[in-house]
Amino acid sequence: MRPQRRSGLAEGATTLMLRRLPEDWDAQRIVEWLRENRLKLNQIDFLYVPFDKRADCNIELAFINFVDHSSAKKVYNIIVRQNRDGIWETIVSAGNIQGFDWNLAYFLARFGHQGVWEKDAPLIFRDGRQLQDRQEIMGVYASLPPEIMTEATRFVREESAGTFPSPGSRRRAQQLPWKLGEETEGRRGAEIAVPTPAMGTNVVEMGLENSEVELLALIQEVQTGAWLFRF
Repeated sequence: MRPQRRSGLAEGATTLMLRRLPEDWDAQRIVEWLRENRLKLNQIDFLYVPFDKRADCNIELAFINFVDHSSAKKVYNIIVRQNRDGIWETIVSAGNIQGFDWNLAYFLARFGHQGVWEKDAPLIFRDGRQLQDRQEIMGVYASLPPEIMTEATRFVREESAGTFPSPGSRRRAQQLPWKLGEETEGRRGAEIAVPTPAMGTNVVEMGLENSEVELLALIQEVQTGAWLFRF
């Protein structure tokens, strides 16, 4: 397989997307890899490895957000070098969704509250420590800025409704049509259709388990912190 070319990481990028991830790797294995390469966990705050429950393996993707651009660039260069040297086939690029809040908001809008407690839910880190206490985790989700949660929900609705063309669900999972928080001419004029609920349970299907009414209720609950009292 042709090695990855070093194209450089976009200035300011903090979220990396890994592709061709070994299928038996989970988030904890990536944590081990970071340590093996002498990288400190206080450099990351978000780590997500989407999982295909039916196939019982990951979908060869991972998303890592770093606390600053220099940390992301360091890991980017390590992965490119290891790919070039044939150590592994994984390739890396900047994620289309950038930043801690945006990634977390997308996950919550995409999978709802039930997804937060799945075994493959994103790992959240604070000062090098993985959050495991339920109250701490719920507090992080509840503190998401309302405008980001609203935008993430709109994005998921458009994505599910097929407002923009896609060459395939797996390709779309790897290369989203636009970045959260960025206005585009296509989005401004797009008519958002009401999504049809699907049974997808991971990013590959890009289905939507929530109805439009449920998604709007989700925004309100996150903004008010009401969902904290469900658990």
